[in-house]
Amino acid sequence: MKVLKTVFSVIIIAALLLAVAVGVFWEKLLSPAQKLRYGKQFSAVEDLRQQSADAPDDSQALADYVDGLALEGNIGRAYYLSELYGVHNDKATALRGLAVRSLQQSTDGRILDITAEPEAQQFMETPAWEVLRYLEGYRHALSGDWMSARNEFMGIANGDLPPALRGWHKYYLARAYRYGGDEEQKQLVLKLLREVVEAEAKAGQQGSLLHGRAVYNIIDWCVSDDYPGEDGPQLATEAADSLDELHEAWARQKGDTALGDYLLANGDPGGAWRLSSTALLLDPAGNGGKAAGELALRSMQEILAAFSNKGTAGSPDWQPAEEPLRPLMNPSGELQVELGREQVRAIADWAVANEKAAEASALLVALRAHVSERAAWEELRVGEAICYRSAKDRPAMQALMLDANLHGMSDRALSEIYFENGLLLKGSGEWNGALDQLRSSATLNGPRSGEAWFQCYLVLKRVQDPLNVDSAIGYLQHVMDGDAASDAFPRAFEELVPLLIHNSSRTAARQLCERVLGLATGGTMEGERGTELATVARFWLGWIAQQEGDSALAKRYRSEISITHWNYYEITAHQGIEPHMASVPAVLGQPESAGEYFAGMGLTTNAAEVYNTDGPADSQLLAFFRIDNAVPVMDLPSVQWRATEVLESGAVNEAALLEYVLAQSYPRPFDDVVNPAAQEFNVDPALIYAVIKKESNFKPADVSWAGAEGLMQLMPESAKWLNERYSLGVDLTKLRDPKQNVRLGAANLRSLYDQLGQDNIRGVIIAHNKGAGNYQKWTGRYGSNPVLISELVPNEENEGFIKRVLRYYLIYKWLEER
Repeated sequence: MKVLKTVFSVIIIAALLLAVAVGVFWEKLLSPAQKLRYGKQFSAVEDLRQQSADAPDDSQALADYVDGLALEGNIGRAYYLSELYGVHNDKATALRGLAVRSLQQSTDGRILDITAEPEAQQFMETPAWEVLRYLEGYRHALSGDWMSARNEFMGIANGDLPPALRGWHKYYLARAYRYGGDEEQKQLVLKLLREVVEAEAKAGQQGSLLHGRAVYNIIDWCVSDDYPGEDGPQLATEAADSLDELHEAWARQKGDTALGDYLLANGDPGGAWRLSSTALLLDPAGNGGKAAGELALRSMQEILAAFSNKGTAGSPDWQPAEEPLRPLMNPSGELQVELGREQVRAIADWAVANEKAAEASALLVALRAHVSERAAWEELRVGEAICYRSAKDRPAMQALMLDANLHGMSDRALSEIYFENGLLLKGSGEWNGALDQLRSSATLNGPRSGEAWFQCYLVLKRVQDPLNVDSAIGYLQHVMDGDAASDAFPRAFEELVPLLIHNSSRTAARQLCERVLGLATGGTMEGERGTELATVARFWLGWIAQQEGDSALAKRYRSEISITHWNYYEITAHQGIEPHMASVPAVLGQPESAGEYFAGMGLTTNAAEVYNTDGPADSQLLAFFRIDNAVPVMDLPSVQWRATEVLESGAVNEAALLEYVLAQSYPRPFDDVVNPAAQEFNVDPALIYAVIKKESNFKPADVSWAGAEGLMQLMPESAKWLNERYSLGVDLTKLRDPKQNVRLGAANLRSLYDQLGQDNIRGVIIAHNKGAGNYQKWTGRYGSNPVLISELVPNEENEGFIKRVLRYYLIYKWLEER
């Protein structure tokens, strides 16, 4: 009996252990189909992702995964894979259609009742239904209708949402309660926001975009008049202690500004100044910087007003400052502001970005009397100069330049002031004065001496005809001998190499390229800057090797140039365009993120904020939706321009995405006009499209400041001459009509081919921009080498036109031949 009891006990324990094991591990034993049957949607989708990642060539596995994503409501990932990777899915298309309709109506100021749409009904009882409700709630919130937003967000079961959206749902529910809730719901705002912060910390996502937004909203809520309690300021201060760990500058700036606003409203302008001036340093020109800068101005104005009539400790009318201002007093009872170069520069940069130069300069002038150190005083004068240049305030700048106190300034500060004055004079076309001031700035070897030398060169290139090559080389060489981290360094390098070659200094050009290539690839420079400099260096090293007869070396250098940014050097370095792209979608190896949900919903800005803060920075999915979300609400010129920006950003590295981006960035509208004109005048349609893309951005009614009209930007007098020469019979009062404009434009290209040679594509492009006479003059001066002449034509605008149109032509030609 005792043995039986023991056996029975062991059996019971084993059964219990088995039950526990089954309870813990049974889900892992299920197939994706079984998980879907038991309502384990999110776990099933993750299994399907893993299966597809393990077998990327298995189209059925990918199709199953896309279907699961659609039911889950991940519109972004489902539609991206469905559209680009050959697994069309009706559910993904339906969800995307609803999102697009919502986007279009919001553009018109209306909110689509998404869940009432017939296509939405198939998603009831699935997570996708909750995602659609989230989108509708967000649209209401974006329009300012927080009560409707509250009603939508309240109706969502948080646990039924995909995990990537749960925190965001709670965050927006808290905001909806704050702005559209009753008193009982307002009591829940702080609790919900804290839950968001705690959940992000528990998930190891401290500092994420969502974490930052929640912390800022805690601060802003706790110092608001609606906060239901007396402990708000204390809680806001405690929350502000965590701002430094946030990754997003916007949230940190907004948090400090919200607390600073409270301090200012409650009699502490000194505290408000400390918070706002510190916050401004993070990103003066950003969205968060705008409010921080405004608070900094207001708080310092109050501080100055508080000290304006207090006298000093030794005078009869002296009054001690109120408690909050005492930290700003010196022993004599006077206002003494501690200012560094970074703070003054941040105020100036904020003023430039927000068109507040007059207000900022007035503040900087007022602060001069309240700084104790000469260096701080000098920084204020530099800040004034930046503001005067931004506002194009010549009288104020002249007064600054005539101030006798400038004579005792440091070379560094004088260099900065001369630089700003030089830019102001350059902008108004006073070339001699600009050159004098820029040269003075450069010779003082200040922090922007490299930029000053480069600006000297640009003035020469703009006004000298012919260019004094020795002087130009001297200016650019100064830049190259300076700080390789300066903004002017890569631009000077691009300009200097062809000048050295033209000046019979090919050896010096090669040595310069080798030096820069070493810097770009040796760890001195990182990221895009190093990559782009290496491309330019390899381009010229290959060109020099080819000219010297070393074809093998030239081929080696060119083979090291990959097509990433689709720029002039990458495209012209090769005989043909051969981009190397991935064939497998990167998202198969990545966890889901809120960014891809937002992208698919049509919330491009929100998606970009997530990716920029939390990564991955090179999201192919975001690149796709930056364009695809523009298509329903923008015209063709705007869509193709955005697509071109995406292409040239270097973000595209998947073959399927590249095909989509190229189709959008190099469209072929007006083909019923372009093709007949190209055939009539024996002109390559690829060149016509390249000229249209650069000249008018596909806008038929476009008119330039000089009076050039239509798709191909023809001057009326040129159109009249072409019309008569070729007996076209065009009605010149309809010059902006696409058919007439393109026909005349094609005739112009034919005329240039006839003058300059059928194979002289660069010459034709240059002459189209500046006339055949100028082209012939420049070739007489600089030689006929097509690559060098493209670099040496006068003025930045001409050079940029040539390089861009040639690049567009080569890409259109490649697409045409494919």
